[in-house]
Amino acid sequence: RTRLDATLDELLTLRDFEFGMDGGAGAKIGIQGTVDGQEVKLKVDTGGTEANQSITLPHKPRLSLTHRSLLAEEGLAVGKSFETQFFDPSTLSERTVTIEVIGVEKIHILGKSVDAFVLRQHLEGIRLHAWVTRAGDVLKEELPLGLVAVRETEEEARFGMGFKQGGLSSATTAVAPTAERDIITSTSAELVGDLPEDPQTIQRAVFELDHLPEGRFVLNEGRQRLSGKRLTVVRERVPERSPPAGDQDTEDPAVAEALASDLHIQSDHPKIVRQAKEIVGDATDGVEQVRRIMAWLGRSMTQANVVGVPSALETLRSLRGDCNEHTALFTALARSLGIPTRVDVGMAHQAGRLFYHAWAEVLLEGRWVTVDPTWGQLPADVTHLRFVRGGLGNQMAMFSVIGRVEKVQVVEATP
Repeated sequence: RTRLDATLDELLTLRDFEFGMDGGAGAKIGIQGTVDGQEVKLKVDTGGTEANQSITLPHKPRLSLTHRSLLAEEGLAVGKSFETQFFDPSTLSERTVTIEVIGVEKIHILGKSVDAFVLRQHLEGIRLHAWVTRAGDVLKEELPLGLVAVRETEEEARFGMGFKQGGLSSATTAVAPTAERDIITSTSAELVGDLPEDPQTIQRAVFELDHLPEGRFVLNEGRQRLSGKRLTVVRERVPERSPPAGDQDTEDPAVAEALASDLHIQSDHPKIVRQAKEIVGDATDGVEQVRRIMAWLGRSMTQANVVGVPSALETLRSLRGDCNEHTALFTALARSLGIPTRVDVGMAHQAGRLFYHAWAEVLLEGRWVTVDPTWGQLPADVTHLRFVRGGLGNQMAMFSVIGRVEKVQVVEATP
């Protein structure tokens, strides 16, 4: 469940907003924002704790909902295009979209045929279409994950869901739902070729991807090497010991970023700091601290699918979640101890397919080593294929991967 209430000025620039998302336990967050020019003053409520912060954006913020209205004001015509930025309240970041008017089509909406302008939208490697009226009202729109949104009456929208106004309908009046489509499975990639029963025995693997998405990806770095459409992944060696956490070169921007606290990875919050110290006890060695955090998560967390923005504090409160929540909490706990930790997002092997997944990297003995806190792996096995690294703003690029990489061939798997 998401809700956004916003006030705009006469130029459709954002003045203030309240944003809430409830994706179940582990992903509840509320954000209030007040805009002063390019500065946004924020109050974030998550995990039963409020925090204040300010961010400065490159441009005065507008919401994505205003783009078609602005384009309509300029006059919709085939061949027109423009580029603009918008503020995303869920990630608290600015994103850029390019919109082209590529044609006019007649579509059937709300019981009548309507002439609609067709817009082609480019967003960070994702290409989506929308059908709008001359006034900029959206009638139909493609969404990530292969979904399509269509303007309908409430009765049309609820038809076949077994719901009616006010809640679940009775068994005698419920309409049989259409065949369910499991989004997680349908957007995963088929893994073709042989792998050992235990992927953790593989020291080196080569994969060939059927589709290389456009955008800012981190495919050719660290343990991964990309050549054409072939991706080689080499399993790292975990050092026996690592210097005590905190003995890090914080002048290195990558290390400083991997130690920073933010609105979703609240590594400097007293609750996170206290929990981390309790988990590691008397361990001062970095490798042992990482292992103890992983073991505690394995004992304490309940696996549950969650849709929403992961928050380390909320996850610590609920101790429920999927890979995003495991990774957010692991990252916050490790950073609070002075262990540089960063988030990786990509695809990982399970039951013959590659699914969207999140894990982490920790800096041990001067080298980055992968760790999967959800599956308890240090290092993560070589079927973890990293596409992006970093916070939610960077992770949005995965929408150009999910559902588009349909098949991955195992070229080599060396024990």
